[in-house]
Amino acid sequence: MREDPRRILDRAAQARTKCHILPRSSAVVTASVVRVERGGVVVSVPTRALSTGADVKVWVPLDPHTWVFHATVLRSRLPVPARDEEGVLLGYIDRFERESDHQGHSNGRRLDLIPSAGRGISLLRPPARLVHLGLDGLTFTLPAASKLVFVENAEMQVVLSDSAAGTCAATARVRSLNRLDGVLLYDLAWVDVDAPDRLRVLVRVLPGG
Repeated sequence: MREDPRRILDRAAQARTKCHILPRSSAVVTASVVRVERGGVVVSVPTRALSTGADVKVWVPLDPHTWVFHATVLRSRLPVPARDEEGVLLGYIDRFERESDHQGHSNGRRLDLIPSAGRGISLLRPPARLVHLGLDGLTFTLPAASKLVFVENAEMQVVLSDSAAGTCAATARVRSLNRLDGVLLYDLAWVDVDAPDRLRVLVRVLPGG
């Protein structure tokens, strides 16, 4: 039976769950789920982080799954409890699905690349192979025949998560791309990290750290 998105988002609001919002052609925004309304879901974001009319993709980690959906920012500057933040109403919610159906991991660990279009890819499961994860960046391989190809200097969003250590969102840039025997070797540098202290913990507990 298909689960009701409103019930799932209401659970997230009661827990003030952190979520990650990816606007088109922009950096990922870390937000908190505040409440569910008739027109959609209100999330708390840094002031002016999202503009009305923006189309976004949203990831909501809610143990034991992560839920993903697409939405549009319908309203902004709504009242929320947190200071220095504003509420935005995400409506026209579409393609609400459980990401763990295709990217699930044991013990709540995630290391996902999020392109601006299409589904993200996990670096903790085949066909990707994580070579290194550190405070300077990360290195991984994909098959040479992979449809997902990033060029040098391209930027992408990365979500790191562990059930005990928490979640961190970051922007990374491709420092180099090398074609080896049957694989593409990517070396990425961190450009912007929303929680540097949490990143220090995550690079120790995630594989490759």
